[in-house]
Amino acid sequence: MAPVVATPEKTEKLTEEQKKAILDAYNESLRDNGVDAMAALEEIRAAHGF
Repeated sequence: MAPVVATPEKTEKLTEEQKKAILDAYNESLRDNGVDAMAALEEIRAAHGF
């Protein structure tokens, strides 16, 4: 199966805010300051009553 490749015409551009959020999250992961995925899911469940 051939890989799917995004075409520039169909790709949305990121805002500066989105780029900053991605870079901040990446930097957190490099320093291992990120939130554990299971802990994040539990917080979401508690906040939204799931």
